[in-house]
Amino acid sequence: MSQNVREALLTLLAGRSGPVVQMGFGLHAGRAVQGTIGWQPKIDATYVSEPVEWAEFLESSTKKYGLQMLMSDSFHRLLHPNSRRR
Repeated sequence: MSQNVREALLTLLAGRSGPVVQMGFGLHAGRAVQGTIGWQPKIDATYVSEPVEWAEFLESSTKKYGLQMLMSDSFHRLLHPNSRRR
């Protein structure tokens, strides 16, 4: 990384409020099919199903609404009653 790029990045981050790393979580429950993609040197697991797409949608919506976590009713119903209240 060139010095100019590094300085520009540090300047950008210095003016930002809050933490540099922000994470959002989309929680949904349902069935999925696991498969592998790639080849021998690099094989990754992937999951495919409508519930996986819902979890991805919820995760992306955390950015839109400025939240750290969104969960579906399917996930919420699986929680212990004490956890649901929180």
